[in-house]
Amino acid sequence: MREIRDIIRDQILPPTEGLCEIGSLLEEDKIIIMVKVTKGTKLYYIKKEGRSATGCFYRDGTSSTPMSEEEIDRRFIASLNYKRTLLSEIPINRTDLKFETLRDKLRSNDVHINNDTFLNNFNLVTHEGKFNLLADLLSDENRISIAVCVFKGKDKTEYLMRNEYGNKSLIQAYKDAINYCEAINPTYVDVSSRPRKEKRMFDNKAFEEAWINACVHNLWDTHISPQIYIFEDRMEIESQGGLPYGLTEEEFLAGISKPVNPDLMDIFKSCRIVERSGHGVPEVVNVYGKSAYKFSANTITVTIPFDKKGFDQNGKINGKINGKINYDDLSTVEISVLNALMENNRLTIPLISTQTGLSQRSISRALDLLRNKGIIKRIGPRKTGHWEIVEKDKED
Repeated sequence: MREIRDIIRDQILPPTEGLCEIGSLLEEDKIIIMVKVTKGTKLYYIKKEGRSATGCFYRDGTSSTPMSEEEIDRRFIASLNYKRTLLSEIPINRTDLKFETLRDKLRSNDVHINNDTFLNNFNLVTHEGKFNLLADLLSDENRISIAVCVFKGKDKTEYLMRNEYGNKSLIQAYKDAINYCEAINPTYVDVSSRPRKEKRMFDNKAFEEAWINACVHNLWDTHISPQIYIFEDRMEIESQGGLPYGLTEEEFLAGISKPVNPDLMDIFKSCRIVERSGHGVPEVVNVYGKSAYKFSANTITVTIPFDKKGFDQNGKINGKINGKINYDDLSTVEISVLNALMENNRLTIPLISTQTGLSQRSISRALDLLRNKGIIKRIGPRKTGHWEIVEKDKED
């Protein structure tokens, strides 16, 4: 599998990153290696042969046939003028979709909903009346994965955990991922100076703008979702699709907007998730500079560095959480739960789960650990009581 991956990466141009998925399965005691290739938008060829009859092929049944010079020219010109199909024009084979999450979000923003024309008004069906890919993204239940992956060091060598927020409406999934990332972004309070100063490891607003852009402008027809990767020193937000056709890097970074999925953008605007096009990129550039963006042929990656001055090497706070709380080797999950309780000490486990995106089982385990370490204690009965932060600094 590694050899196949290296061949595809090193011997084919333009780069095919994000277009090929390699996996394996066991069938009748035989291991079968599968290579799933998603349709690209360019003319791909064997690197050493160049864009020629010996380097360009097309599938003909079970064999590969060399292209003629005329066919190469035709396909190359077509790739330059490529126009993406709208998500609302791509039919799917499902008939059981529901949209209560989307409806609730629209109602909460005073958007009128006509039940008889709802599907057509929000472009959730094709001209033939079939549900489309846009509908699949926004439906209450789907098979779309949205993940936040956490690694121990500065690369992907040691995997810690994968937090899954997909299989639900993108309207909810994108926010669950935001809640988790914001929950692991604790506040450092320097009480040695007056007035005391507060700071966080990364800028929440810039992160949120980058993540929303990744969700709205991702090439969803590649069937690869945007992802968030968290490392020791940074966060990376990766979405499918390079620069929008017709835009230069400078134009993109300046905030010139050319929505990849205008129909999805319209939904996000109606839900007041985005206010205007082109705002998110300048927000990130203003905080982290143009170098935060990395472009490849098939992906855009936004890198948000962690400012850990005042935090220890594990990303925890040097004995201080929102007010000089001492702790003994708190995990990321414990910090997230503790921060949630500091904002509202009457939160139940399900509400903490909703706010942080953590599983109820992880929260329950974290509460037990925090209680055993003497950091929190329970006051009153289970249903009507509250949590008390035991080691809170007297000044707070």
